[in-house]
Amino acid sequence: MITKVCLVCGAEFRIEPSRVTQKLCSSKCSAIFRSKANDAPCAKCGKNRRISRTKVYCRECKNTLTLQYYHKNKKCSDRKQLTPEEKHQNKLKKDGRYRAKHRQELNQKQRRYHKTHYHIYIRNIENRRARSAGVPNTLTAKEWQIIKVIYGYRCAYCGNKPKLLTKDHIVPMAKGGGHTANNIVPACKSCNSQKHIGVPPDFQPILTRDWAEIDVVLL
Repeated sequence: MITKVCLVCGAEFRIEPSRVTQKLCSSKCSAIFRSKANDAPCAKCGKNRRISRTKVYCRECKNTLTLQYYHKNKKCSDRKQLTPEEKHQNKLKKDGRYRAKHRQELNQKQRRYHKTHYHIYIRNIENRRARSAGVPNTLTAKEWQIIKVIYGYRCAYCGNKPKLLTKDHIVPMAKGGGHTANNIVPACKSCNSQKHIGVPPDFQPILTRDWAEIDVVLL
């Protein structure tokens, strides 16, 4: 047992070692200690009032300070009540200011990303073109791989085998052709540029079979 002295009445009392943090001898002394601790001067008005241990102002002073803060920072309070559309517009303005300030740094970062993720960069451009033209956009990476395998990784027009094959639309998207497997043939960059949106020259037609049946080409 450990002997300690009560903080309120000054009497000695014995406690077990597991309760070494106890400072009061009884519940009566605890009630007296709490009542005395709550009676403290307010930091604003100086009057001795009942105040929580975690606060420094009485209730009246706290309400007064809250109203003063609200009127002083009313613009900040109004900003929190914006609609989702207004918040989105504010975010766009903030992003625009950041881009204008760090334009060169962002451009360099974008160029590095395009070099390391070239296939994603090209795919995004193709999807954007299809959306702008309002044509079907169903070509997948797997279908494009199958098309290249069927053509032996050669250009459908000149028969050459370039390092990089481009997707050529038999019916251009500008004339209503879709970005679909049945409207795509592989072409080298030169042939694709020469054709542009004109009539395609003679080319080897793609196999007209169900795509599920030619998946074995990739095996």
